[in-house]
Amino acid sequence: MLKITLFFIAMLFFLCSIWGFFENSKYLNTLVEQGQLEAISFNYEIVQFYVSSSGQYFVYSILIFVSAILIGRKNNKIDNQPIRKSNTNIHLSQQESNEKDEEIDEWLTKMMKKRKDN
Repeated sequence: MLKITLFFIAMLFFLCSIWGFFENSKYLNTLVEQGQLEAISFNYEIVQFYVSSSGQYFVYSILIFVSAILIGRKNNKIDNQPIRKSNTNIHLSQQESNEKDEEIDEWLTKMMKKRKDN
């Protein structure tokens, strides 16, 4: 569900950036037609205008799209893990945990004896 939501948000940001790009083009065309802006001499300012007004939404859409893909891959890895069907694996893991508990108990008793000796 999160993956689909992120894809939807990424699409909205992408459409917003495309719409902003066309609106900015219309605005700059009207400035050029009125003689308030010379397109040849202000290339840096024109690029900066596009990037600051619609470029950020394009970058956000890419970041959200990539995060949705990564979340989808993570969920697929979790879903594809094998499920244990036999009880022997569970019994062995319990036996191993009991052995570890005994080792820890032995270590703790040794440490307590050393502490008492000091």
